Amino acid sequence: MRPFRRIDAVEALRAAIGESGEGADPTLGTLLSAFEDDSSTARWRLDANLGAQAYSNARRDPLHPSGPDGVRPYVDLGLTGVFGNVVAVARPSLEPRLTDDPAWPGRRNLDVTGRHADAYISAQFKWVRLFYGQMDMNWGPVGVPGIGLSNYGYPRLTVGFELGRPSLGLRALAADLLDETAADGSVIHRYFFAHRLHVQVSKRLAL
Repeated sequence: MRPFRRIDAVEALRAAIGESGEGADPTLGTLLSAFEDDSSTARWRLDANLGAQAYSNARRDPLHPSGPDGVRPYVDLGLTGVFGNVVAVARPSLEPRLTDDPAWPGRRNLDVTGRHADAYISAQFKWVRLFYGQMDMNWGPVGVPGIGLSNYGYPRLTVGFELGRPSLGLRALAADLLDETAADGSVIHRYFFAHRLHVQVSKRLAL
């Protein structure tokens, strides 16, 4: 599922390595090294990615392919700052593919097009975690796309919270949806609310 916290991934990987002992898959150690973070109270990180996007359909939604094919350059810059219990993340990207995507809501007459793939701030404590911003999310099972909410294929600004622990907790989020126009011309404001109660029954079963 996305989102997940680095510390949760580290704890799960350490547990898997501990159970496997000397016969642990080397991939687990590689992942652990990638997710382990500096333990200092205040820290920051900068990552840059440069590459290309090749696509048969420019639209992000694989269930409703649309738009031309092509190969376009791609650049993003990941900025992360941790200050005690507060985390701030920004990942602006230059993505020329956007102007080929029929679902892209931004301007199409620009030579250079970009977006914030991730941009959020989060406060994380033992029993409570707060979130405001945007990122790609999937509440479905691992490897299976989540429930489609609309034909809008890009993250929205969202506010959310989580109460409890990984074994038992409540998650909730809220976001603005695009306004619609009624037959009489009046504007209909729309909102999205979701909540999820999760229980970890065993290592292999979660409800």
